Amino acid sequence: NRSYLRFTKDELLECIYFLIDNAYVKHNNCIHRQVIGIPMGTSCAPHKANVYLHQYEHEYFMKLYEANKIEDLAKLEHVYRYQDDLLSLNDFGLLERVLSEIYPPE
Repeated sequence: NRSYLRFTKDELLECIYFLIDNAYVKHNNCIHRQVIGIPMGTSCAPHKANVYLHQYEHEYFMKLYEANKIEDLAKLEHVYRYQDDLLSLNDFGLLERVLSEIYPPE
């Protein structure tokens, strides 16, 4: 029988902030604190990346829908993301042209 941990939203956010604030890497016998992003290799990193990027994509798609740009939505129908990698099929170059409208600068 498997047991599960349950978190409130505030507890989950506290854990995420702890993870972000306490990410260190060792390189050439020096320890460096990671200051941008969440540390890859942690079990939550892929899920966090998916949720984070999905929010931007959803907001952009809703803007297209509200502006009645159904043709653009259809062109982006076959865009797939695995963590932070994108694959776009048959979008006629649309995704490349609108990436900066969807995602914030790094």
